[in-house]
Formats: sequence, structure tokens, C-alpha cells
Amino acid sequence: MNAWIAVAVLLAPGVVDAQALLPRPAITTQEDYSDAMKDIAAQNTLLRKSLTSKSEGDAISAAARLEANFKKVLAYWDDKQVEDARAEATKAAAAAQDIAKALQNHDIQGATTASQALAGTCMACHAAHRDRLTDGFYKIK
Repeated sequence: MNAWIAVAVLLAPGVVDAQALLPRPAITTQEDYSDAMKDIAAQNTLLRKSLTSKSEGDAISAAARLEANFKKVLAYWDDKQVEDARAEATKAAAAAQDIAKALQNHDIQGATTASQALAGTCMACHAAHRDRLTDGFYKIK
């Protein structure tokens, strides 16, 4: 019996340390989420401008950053266990991938269509999960 207690005491710090090493979502606070949304807005603007000016390099870069950001947003909503927001973030990341694939094939029209699908995911999630504050800023519901 004492041997089992000794083993448990010796292994307990390892269990705690192992838990500290588990991956955590990159977005953990309201401020992190706000920063991600601001970057998404900036990248989406760059993407739209790049598609109309046929600047594939800038559009590919913006699509990659959008995908990375939406994967962070997806991890955030996974952690919160909010299924509809998780679904929209999944669709958004997939749309960003579709944009990148279209651009790799020099298909501006396909990328434009995928960017419209991306915009639809933004509107759906914002309508369900964002409140406008009296100062004009937003917060997550």
C-alpha cells in the first residue's frame, strides 16, 4: 500500500506538467477575439481589393491569413461548445481554403465566388453572437 502511495506522489507532478503542455486555443479572452476579428476584417478588405485588381499574390496572402484566423476562431468556439458558431467558423475556414485553391489555378471568378461564401458566414455568425454597444463597439454575446 505504501508503495502505491509513493508511486502516486512521484507521478503526480508529471500529470500536472503534462496538463500544462496541452494545446490551448490561441484566442482566450474577449480582447484576443476582438484582435482576431479586426485582422479578419483587414484581410477580408485586402482580399476584396486584390480580387478586383487581379493581384493574385496579395489575395493568396490574405486568404492564408483568413484561414489561420478562422482556425483560431474555430478553436475558440470549440472551447466554448457553441455549435452554430463552430459550424460557421468551419465554413469560413473552408471558404478561405477554396479562395486559395481557386487563386492557385488563376481562377479569379472562383475566388470571388468563394469570398462571397466567406462573407455569408461572417454575417450569420455576427447576427447570432455579436452585440453592438452604445459606444459603437461590439462584444460577444
